[in-house]
Amino acid sequence: MIYGGFNSHRLQRLHKDAAVLLLIAAAAYCLPFLLYQQGWLQQLVAMAGGRAARNYQIILRAVGLLCFGAIYLMHRDFFRAARIAGSEALSGWLPGIAAVLLGIWANATFVQWLLKHH
Repeated sequence: MIYGGFNSHRLQRLHKDAAVLLLIAAAAYCLPFLLYQQGWLQQLVAMAGGRAARNYQIILRAVGLLCFGAIYLMHRDFFRAARIAGSEALSGWLPGIAAVLLGIWANATFVQWLLKHH
């Protein structure tokens, strides 16, 4: 969501994309939580073997990749149009580093919460 927000801002679409980005972020954490409540996530983690915390992190990363794909598809046409129009591409390093660091923190916090409270 963070990187998507930066992209929406750069494309001057943040006011249009904000609700979709928040929905994607909410789904990214609600889906694993609901699966956890139903016991399905624990079964998946147990089948993978090894440490539960590590397996939860892997599952959240997979969900994150799905979110990235959704945001990519949402912005693909706009970036293509900007490239055709000759707009200079902005560096994605700062938003990318911010997204990775905040994503690692958010996932670790979520996993710790799951392990302590459920």
